[in-house]
Order: sequence, then C-alpha cells, then structure tokens
Amino acid sequence: MWINQLNELCSLSKDSVFYLSVYENDSIDGSQDALKSLNFEGFKDISVNCENIHTPSFGSVKNDHRVQLLAEARNKSIYGNTFLEECDYVLSVEPDIAYSPKDMLPIIENDDYDILSARSIEYKTPPPTHLYDGWGTRNTEKHSDWEANVTFAGLIDTWTTYNCFCKYKANPIKDRVTFDGFNRRLNRYDCDTAVICENFREAGYSKIGLHGACNVLHMR
Repeated sequence: MWINQLNELCSLSKDSVFYLSVYENDSIDGSQDALKSLNFEGFKDISVNCENIHTPSFGSVKNDHRVQLLAEARNKSIYGNTFLEECDYVLSVEPDIAYSPKDMLPIIENDDYDILSARSIEYKTPPPTHLYDGWGTRNTEKHSDWEANVTFAGLIDTWTTYNCFCKYKANPIKDRVTFDGFNRRLNRYDCDTAVICENFREAGYSKIGLHGACNVLHMR
C-alpha cells in the first residue's frame, strides 16, 4: 500500500520529478527483503539504506531517548542519498498511513508554505475531527499539544506540524536545518517533528501550516 500510494502520487503530479530515500533499521518482520522487492516505478532515483544497530523498541510514548532516535532515523533518510541537492522540497511520508494520492496534490502543488502537512486521523476513532498527531501539531508556541476545539477547514497556519505526510522546503534542510529530539527554544527534549518546525523558524522559515482537506488515516 505504501509504495502503491507513492507511485500513484508521482504519476498524478506530472510537473514534478520524484526521488525516494528510505531508511530502515532493526526490523525482524522481513522488511529489509520486502524493500528490495518493491516496484519503485514512479521515481527517477531511489536510495534504500538498511541497518541493524540494535536500537531499543518503544511504543508510541513521550520519551527523550525515543525522540532522539526518531530524529536520527529521519535524518538518515534525508541525507543518506546522492540526490538531495537536486531537490526543491523534501516530502516525509510515514509507511503506515492510507490516503488518496489525488487528495494530496494540494500539498504537492503548494509553493507558499515552508512546511505544509496533511491532517492525520486515528483509525476508527470518532469524531472525524480527532487528530492523530496531537503532540506534534501546535497552533501557537504556548501550547504543548493541539487544542481540540480548533476547527479544520482548508489551509490552517500552525506553529508546528507533521501529521505523517509533510512537505518541507529543501534549502534549509540542505543547510542542516533538520529533525532533532531537543527543542532549543524550550530547553528540553520534545517531539522530533515539532523540533524541525522550531528549527525552521529559527532559520527564518516561519510559514508553516496544515491542509485540513488533505486527510491521511493512521492505520496502527
């Protein structure tokens, strides 16, 4: 499902050229072999980097060590290839989401935002406005989590966002403005996907938002 969605997204966005960089570590379910067998037909070039480095296993918890490991893994995905310099944007897509590629085109085709994400919904969790990525999505610098009473309609400016499908302007990333588990502004460990937004802001890239019409369903 993951690669089929991505290949379809590439075919729909005819004005763009796509590269794919994948990082995986420590899987024990056959993921490494599965990655080698996939059809990456939508991409000009691909990089698949697999490692066995004996990282600890975590659930979906707020843990200092976990967010730092996640940041390091995401950064290996971004920088572990030879084609980053060719890219205008970096699109980060989680493997465990379902979405309509056609519905994601407003994100792909938007050039106004420095960071723009979809809206993630928890699988089988009513009501439809429930946000899966409540920790990483913040409407102001003063709130630690997303406020449930904020409505989702069209483009919404946020302080931070990720929501499992998120596009970043590549120039700051090329300058090593990247994911991290430590929030310098708050002087504490924090959600790694929120920290990259903070780092973008610190570097002068402050147009950050969520597209309320672009929904992804988190499957776990």
